[in-house]
Amino acid sequence: MMNVNGYASLFPDGMHVEQLLIDGWARCSTMSHMAAHLMAYEVGDEDLVCAASHVEVEAAQDAFGELTDLGMWPVFRIPLKGGAAIAVIYRNFEDDPGVDYVLEPGADQPLLRLAAIGGEYFGPGIALSELHWIVRHGALLPDDVAKSKALLLLLPMVGDMDRGESRLEDLGLVLSSTSSWTNAERFINDFLDDHPLWESVTWASSGEILLCNGEHSPRNPASSFALPLHALQRVGSIFE
Repeated sequence: MMNVNGYASLFPDGMHVEQLLIDGWARCSTMSHMAAHLMAYEVGDEDLVCAASHVEVEAAQDAFGELTDLGMWPVFRIPLKGGAAIAVIYRNFEDDPGVDYVLEPGADQPLLRLAAIGGEYFGPGIALSELHWIVRHGALLPDDVAKSKALLLLLPMVGDMDRGESRLEDLGLVLSSTSSWTNAERFINDFLDDHPLWESVTWASSGEILLCNGEHSPRNPASSFALPLHALQRVGSIFE
């Protein structure tokens, strides 16, 4: 079992979510699982993902079955510098399945939900510049292979039209140098272009806070999903 502080309180008491959370890194972290994750809930195109990852469709389907087993909710925790962490959680709730992307700010601060896919979706949760920071500088992971998997785990929560050629090139290098993925830079760009939930969003700084103009983003103060100002400030301080 794993503990994600405050996550179980989002669900009815009788569900005992804390008993369902398991370490996804230990149980579900092969490249077949990563490919399945990118295609989860019809976010990523099957042909695009399988061609770039060289994972067979049948293997990805089997892996998706493991990720979405109702008897366990895989958690992929990505620890960050400063004591924070991002957790990617398979919410295998029969009535409302999906994937939650939550930020654990650290120091017993309340959990922040940055994005969700499946059911009542919301996001994006981070900009491409923040994904680049996590993969290249912020993630406290054992090796570059784990960092490339962190890139794939977090990619569905990214929405950003202003990507920057150098960032795409560098992220592509991370992915292609540690895995079987080919044409990685183009894959990342195409994946974001084809994202069905948030395609045309941009980010801009307001003071020290990076904000998103996406209608469903919790980092858009005008969104119905908006985080409170102090939470937006906390997110910004973690990813700076």
